[in-house]
Amino acid sequence: MKKKKQKKSFLKFIYLRLFHRNREHVGLKTFYNLYWVHPILRLTSKGKFLRDESPSFPEWIERLKSKGYKKVLILGNAPCLNELTPELFEHLRSSGYLTIGLNRSIFNFQTDILLWSDLLTIDDILKKRAIKSNDTTILHVRHERNHKHPAAKDKTFQALHKYWSKNRNFKNWKKKKLFMFRNVAVSAMYLSWKLGIREVLMVGFGFDNREYFYKNESSGTDTSYELFSDKILARNCGGYDTHKIVREVIEHLCHDEGFRIQYNGNSNFLSTISCLNRIDLADFNQQSDMTSTEAERV
Repeated sequence: MKKKKQKKSFLKFIYLRLFHRNREHVGLKTFYNLYWVHPILRLTSKGKFLRDESPSFPEWIERLKSKGYKKVLILGNAPCLNELTPELFEHLRSSGYLTIGLNRSIFNFQTDILLWSDLLTIDDILKKRAIKSNDTTILHVRHERNHKHPAAKDKTFQALHKYWSKNRNFKNWKKKKLFMFRNVAVSAMYLSWKLGIREVLMVGFGFDNREYFYKNESSGTDTSYELFSDKILARNCGGYDTHKIVREVIEHLCHDEGFRIQYNGNSNFLSTISCLNRIDLADFNQQSDMTSTEAERV
């Protein structure tokens, strides 16, 4: 009887390994270890891989702090990312900006740090060899979700919205990993706060639709940003959709932590957050061109 159970467990392991390694499924274990998911691609990929739950993660944070960054450029995946030119990107880096890319922004720009959370994203990035620089840190922000249980019964996941609704700040977050709830952009903001950076430039963010998400041959036509109903959000996420958590995080950082946050593009959602400043990247491009011209003259 014991041998039969062991054989069944082994066959289930093989089944999950082969057919469910790139997605999260309720009731099934998720293989977040990239050595299991893509062993060859993981070994041969450029960049430095790091997990936010790794014992070396706090040391990595301290090393970044010691570099004294005062400004950060955070790249999203919305179409307005196209307003950023390679010349301006390099100019911002040389001007002292720490660069953080979220998910598929790495296809456009090789940032200092790449934040990823879901397996579909890293699957695409590794298969297409999107990471071109060995200096890029590929940081896995683990989504605290145990898919063996429905979201409403997952105590670890439920603790996330309970923490935020009670505290509305980052300083009471006791875990060493990044705070991650609903969107990896929240983790990028937390990382900026953790590093003592107070000037943020957000490029390529919209939060209005999902036209740019998971582009592949089987992409659906649904472009609404929030994929879940209010009823499901209330049951699983304490009523927090992505807009609500992003708004509250940004407002907290601006009003309570002295952040100055700018963004580009024509996001209807971001335009409703009064503490944000919309900028035209063309002005930054002109400044970059002027700086380059003056440097050539010298």
